[in-house]
Amino acid sequence: MILWFRRAARGPSVGLGIIILALSLAACEKGTRRAATRAWQDLAVRPPLDGARAAAVEEFVRSYPEFKTNPQLVRACSLLAEHHAARDRLDIAASWYERAVRAAPDDPDLLNALGYFYARNRMNLDRAASLLEAATRLATERGDPPRRLGLIKDSLGWCYRMRGDLPQAVALLEEACRLAPGVAVLQEHLADAYRAIGEPARAADIYLDLFDRGAGDGPEVRAALEAIAGTADSDLRDRIRRRIEP
Repeated sequence: MILWFRRAARGPSVGLGIIILALSLAACEKGTRRAATRAWQDLAVRPPLDGARAAAVEEFVRSYPEFKTNPQLVRACSLLAEHHAARDRLDIAASWYERAVRAAPDDPDLLNALGYFYARNRMNLDRAASLLEAATRLATERGDPPRRLGLIKDSLGWCYRMRGDLPQAVALLEEACRLAPGVAVLQEHLADAYRAIGEPARAADIYLDLFDRGAGDGPEVRAALEAIAGTADSDLRDRIRRRIEP
């Protein structure tokens, strides 16, 4: 009877201790979150980063490394990735993008950014495809508007193009252009894919539209048209040259 009483008496105090510990941890996390927010505000980050500001952002990430207590962690990591990518430090950029994705693995925009980074630079293409397939699924489930979904599907289509999966690439890039009509970079990707599968006339139609509109990368569009004209039959060659020559 005495032993039972002691155990019973001890039970409530243990429960109270757990509650107090949980409240203390919550208060600590809340305080850290406030401190991280103030530190980010003090940085007054304005992209693109220069070397000194990038070093300050890296120190911020070291000081507040957990997404749970640092609401700006993903933004900071993404900015550092862009900073290093702009300087062709691609492996370092990829590591910062991957850290951002670990913090927010269900963000389709972030998955798209990393997947397209890999595809554009012909890096880790299987990983890129996995990221972009997940981004497409999450964006669809989220109910993204057509244009936004089209941009993500373009990234996936371009990844397949880089990987050599041309039929899948063309199908996705055509769908992306339907979802986001008039976006020059999407049209350039589709035209490139048409050229890759041996449909120069369809590629030329897109490039000529871009050329007439002054859209896309002007020198690259013209160079692509000249390359197509150089190997095309006489009808297509003449049609291209009539349009692009003064």
